[in-house]
Amino acid sequence: MLNDYGSFATQPLPIQRLPHRSTEPVKLKGVGGEGSADAAGLARAGGHVALAGVVSRVTGFARTIVVAAVLGTAAVGDAYNGANNLPC
Repeated sequence: MLNDYGSFATQPLPIQRLPHRSTEPVKLKGVGGEGSADAAGLARAGGHVALAGVVSRVTGFARTIVVAAVLGTAAVGDAYNGANNLPC
């Protein structure tokens, strides 16, 4: 048996007022003029990501050279590259 909710479903929802937003800037702890160590850490992390990208490109290029040297550019190499590039 279903419950009879009456006029509950037809009542408008109450309006909820949001708290007033301040126009003053938010001061974050450890960020800003004194937080130059944070900026250095961010730059170091960015350098690590850039270095990893360069290493990935170099090893990918080396892999392509090795595959071309082993399989050649004939039908076997084309078949390998075609099968390797198909989506799984």
